[in-house]
Amino acid sequence: MKWDESNIIIGIKKGEQIAFKQLFLEYYSTICHFLFRILNDFSLAEDVAQEIFMKIWIKRLSLDESKSIKGLLYVMAKNAALNLLRQKKQHIVRGIGDLNLASDKRADDAAQLKDLANSIADCIESMPAQRQKVFIQSRVGQMSNKEIAELTNLSVRTVEKHLELAMKDIKKANIS
Repeated sequence: MKWDESNIIIGIKKGEQIAFKQLFLEYYSTICHFLFRILNDFSLAEDVAQEIFMKIWIKRLSLDESKSIKGLLYVMAKNAALNLLRQKKQHIVRGIGDLNLASDKRADDAAQLKDLANSIADCIESMPAQRQKVFIQSRVGQMSNKEIAELTNLSVRTVEKHLELAMKDIKKANIS
């Protein structure tokens, strides 16, 4: 049998493991690399990719053979990665807000710190996607500009410009 996208989907819908294996072999590596470029963690990218393929199998009866399975995989990967980045951001906000628990500062200082963390998080979230990604990789992931440039296929100068604009966004928001 020739394995084109619609044949793969039809086979998966019928519960044919060989069709699912063909889908996995054809797209798993590509989806892992796509996720790695967003998440900067290959192990995490592999975990997310495996979850995506499990969801495809679990929800196989709802697949539409008239639509692109490749497109569906990329949309699922992007959404999963963005959800993970949002969770990481929330974790950072909570972490910044919880810093006051380790100190004996007054309650109003803690409220100001939490407000600051929320303001920073809101400002980061309002940045264009590429700038946001570069800023998070730099500040949260503590990656060098060169590492970010290699990961995102941008020049080091473009990465620097994104970081410069991100800092301007933060300053405009009176967060500094």
